[in-house]
Amino acid sequence: MTQILVFISGVHSFDARSGLRKSCLDYCGGAGLGMDLKSDCYSEEAVPGPVLAEVMSRAGPGAHFITNSLASFGVKPSEQRARIRALQAKDVTVHILGLGPVDNVMAILKACWDAAIPLEQQLEQLQADYDAHEAQLAERFERFESRLVARLSELKGAAAVHQYFGSNGSTPPEAAVTDETAIHIRQAREAKGWSQQQLSEAAGVSKSAIQRAETTGKSTELAKILSALEHDGWQAQAENEMGRG
Repeated sequence: MTQILVFISGVHSFDARSGLRKSCLDYCGGAGLGMDLKSDCYSEEAVPGPVLAEVMSRAGPGAHFITNSLASFGVKPSEQRARIRALQAKDVTVHILGLGPVDNVMAILKACWDAAIPLEQQLEQLQADYDAHEAQLAERFERFESRLVARLSELKGAAAVHQYFGSNGSTPPEAAVTDETAIHIRQAREAKGWSQQQLSEAAGVSKSAIQRAETTGKSTELAKILSALEHDGWQAQAENEMGRG
């Protein structure tokens, strides 16, 4: 019996995930792989990480690995290349909805991956430079604030310090966040009772990366952030909703 593994990635609503499952089922029927996909054929993960690794480890020679997007193998082109090649080395046929069997478009993918190498290197350097700059600014601000608080306490007393940090401070209100991924990350973090600093430590990324992810939903460290959150959050919720469907 042909082994079929379906891996769906991305942050989707319940209806969207159900639609993707149906699309994978229809694809199997159209490709002659059969229409008998049981629930254990499906795996889901917001961003490729430990779940993807586990599914890939289960794929045996002659298996068919079906996913909804090239990004299911990683945000970075180098991640996509490495994971797809790892499956091909096991004689696994990789299928992507909208593209079909990856073997048919490998020449194009290789050209794209090769072209992306210098761009990815530049992105990593920009990220490192940005994080270093953020850390430097945070350190400078902390030193300034310490001097300011000490001076306030000296001149105006503890009440002035309390007012500075209290609800009457001058911190502007945060802009409304509308990105679904950003909202998901913040809700999942708060559900765990974690601060942004605690999440940054659990994910092994800078606090500024957490702040960007919770504001824009974008970060080169998104996979690490979501992997630190989702096994008690998004993934469990997805499984529960699928069970009710």
